[in-house]
Amino acid sequence: MESFHFTHKSFPVLRLPVADPLHFCSRFLACLDFELHLEKLYKWNSSSLEEKKTFLRALWKLNRRCPLCERPLGCSGRDMQVAFGQGYRKLQAVAEQLILFETLKQNFENSFVNHITNIFEMQGNSQAPALGPMVAPSHGPHHEELLPYTPLMSWLRNINPTLFWDLPKVYSQNLGRLYEREIRALFEQAKLALSGRRKGSLQESWEKPMGRGQSQEDTPGRVLEKVLRELQPLCTKEQQFLQEFFWLGCDSVELQVRVGTWHLSLPATSGGEPRAAPEEPPCPKPRSLPEEATAPVLSELFSCLEPELRAFLDVCSKARPLGCLHVLGTLSDAVLGTRGSCSAAPSFLHTLLSNVLLLAKSNFNKCIGTLCKEMEEAKAPSRMRGGILPCVSRFQEFVAFSEEVFRTSQRRGELDKAQLRLASSVFSSISSLSSANLRVNTDMVMMENFHHVHNFLCQKNIPCLEDKKREAMQRSREHMEKFVTTSLGQTLERLQHFFEGVKARLAQGVKEEELSFQLAYSKQELRKVMEKYPGKEVKRALESLYRTIHKCLSPEENLLPVVWKAMEQEFVRQYREFEELIQRCYAGSGIALDFTMEDLLSYFNSITNM
Repeated sequence: MESFHFTHKSFPVLRLPVADPLHFCSRFLACLDFELHLEKLYKWNSSSLEEKKTFLRALWKLNRRCPLCERPLGCSGRDMQVAFGQGYRKLQAVAEQLILFETLKQNFENSFVNHITNIFEMQGNSQAPALGPMVAPSHGPHHEELLPYTPLMSWLRNINPTLFWDLPKVYSQNLGRLYEREIRALFEQAKLALSGRRKGSLQESWEKPMGRGQSQEDTPGRVLEKVLRELQPLCTKEQQFLQEFFWLGCDSVELQVRVGTWHLSLPATSGGEPRAAPEEPPCPKPRSLPEEATAPVLSELFSCLEPELRAFLDVCSKARPLGCLHVLGTLSDAVLGTRGSCSAAPSFLHTLLSNVLLLAKSNFNKCIGTLCKEMEEAKAPSRMRGGILPCVSRFQEFVAFSEEVFRTSQRRGELDKAQLRLASSVFSSISSLSSANLRVNTDMVMMENFHHVHNFLCQKNIPCLEDKKREAMQRSREHMEKFVTTSLGQTLERLQHFFEGVKARLAQGVKEEELSFQLAYSKQELRKVMEKYPGKEVKRALESLYRTIHKCLSPEENLLPVVWKAMEQEFVRQYREFEELIQRCYAGSGIALDFTMEDLLSYFNSITNM
């Protein structure tokens, strides 16, 4: 061994330890074969060390992948981490080779790091090409320029982890400037798309629901959707590039498997036996998922993305009072679309959009809170003659508008809560109507509005509002009963008041046959009261009542037949009750109402056909 003279010093591939010196020689001859292959390929056979160093630097300056320089460096980096026996280190040739190798390795590390850093700086200072509106430039060319150096990045990671882990920081600092310019330009274009929209109050938003008269392409939801459609591939491809180029998220075993493919083409031993598997050093970073490993770098690369996105959400909300509804629907779908499998960590974009979605929910809840307060505090128009209240119309338009926005959405939890809150506020507003501002019966207005809400919810068939639909129907019936009872009480007011007193005395224990002897409920008083309601007067009062109801009820609801039928049934019930009380308490007196049951039914039929 001592007489063996090493003349090829630039590419030492030492796979040690080995017990047999002959095996050591065979390994080194493999390196000689490789260098002869290099000299044959490049027509270069100088033995000068300086010329070989110059040639190596020239190869490195080629802005492309240099497989011939990657292969020896990739192998020797791991080989030099093998422990040498003391006997080998005493060999002058081995010692010289080790010193030379360390010198070349350090020079190559510095050259490689400087070269990669220069590429990062040039890419960071480059100008994005002019593209169409709301189109983010692709970073594919930048990635293609760097990917050929991926094997060398693996080599540097194993040889000098300190230098290696500085490179992602340099990359994010330089490329972050380029991303900042591109992202800000993208959002400026998006803001221009919304700049033509007129700002308005919540009241104005109801007057022009769904942006009537304006193109649906410039709604806040559509513009935000276009922006996210550009950002998603940008972030996804950048994350994939970082995982591949910087080997982020790989442990030592996986790194060895993935890098091994670049070293299988090295020459075997002179005896044809396969090379020993290289021993991999411990990974300098703990094992982590690729998504988690790339998160810090991506956060610095896209440091301006979240602030710009938050600012754009404010612009969307101001461009249209219900723009927060567009934003919530679009972001909810985007978060769902960027979510990966349950076992994988969330992507950078998914995490970012989830954070921004919290802001969108907060803005949406504030908007709903304002609407609820307006509805609860709303007052009926001065001297209103009935019809649908403004708060009911607002609720109807909001539900229709929100259902259109969330028509294809798979996440509507916040919308369901908002619709329930608004429905409760509308019900409270209807129930708190004051008769001071109405020129018609309050129960009739409540009946009609609850009936309107019920019909609307039946058409929409929204699962979260099923209970409200049933409640609206129940309340409509209750107020109709009150309205019918009150209206008929006004028609036969004195007669109804008299018989209510009779029922009260009977409830107090007065006997039926003794009731007529009380002064206030004597037969003479009953005749006086009944004289006030001849058949013609009753018919005239019913006709007046019909005209009033017809005038105050909205024709769209078609409630007139329903209400009038309820009037007829209630009047018949009262008539029978009056006759029963007369027979029980005034038997044999010959007292009877001026009109019969047949007369009463004919009154209602004639009025209905009128």
